[in-house]
Amino acid sequence: MNPAPAAGQLADLINAYKQDQESVYNTWFVGSDERMKAFRSISTFPSTCSTNIAKRCACSGKT
Repeated sequence: MNPAPAAGQLADLINAYKQDQESVYNTWFVGSDERMKAFRSISTFPSTCSTNIAKRCACSGKT
């Protein structure tokens, strides 16, 4: 197993990632409000879905 990178190495890695114009960070998140809205809706879908399923089961008496 590889040891965790030092804080300075991690900061360098993050900065390199942010500077890469083809990275997901720059192509999806920076300056793209529509994509951020889509990402938020995707990331909240599992909890919303499980909540709706739990409500249906509670209403029908099933667990």
